[in-house]
Amino acid sequence: VGGKRLRRQTKSGGYLTVTLCRDGVPANKPIHRIVAETFLDRPSWAQCVRHLDGDLDNNTIWNLRWGTNSENMMDRIAHGNDINAAKTHCLSGHPFDERNTYIRPTGQRSCRACGRDAQRRFLARKNQRSIAE
Repeated sequence: VGGKRLRRQTKSGGYLTVTLCRDGVPANKPIHRIVAETFLDRPSWAQCVRHLDGDLDNNTIWNLRWGTNSENMMDRIAHGNDINAAKTHCLSGHPFDERNTYIRPTGQRSCRACGRDAQRRFLARKNQRSIAE
């Protein structure tokens, strides 16, 4: 822009970006988004741009597709790029195994032991309030 060569940068999440200016105001734009908006027709239902091979550096047209957030998340899990899918234990140290893991309709996992603990604390607070009244 303005005779200058664009420099790519890697931002949090691993996406490559470039800084573009309009009327002197800089804006960081993800390269995959620029390519998709320029070369791919966007369906009305599309929410994000997917990397089909899971490589965030591969911003070629044939590797990018418009999709839903759910499709993008499933891609990340399938390609091993999702840090939460690789976790073997919850924050409290309980295992994410078949017996202790609840999988929500959204696909998120939650710890059954932590859920039971939270329910016990809730009921204890509720009982304390009813006694105080």
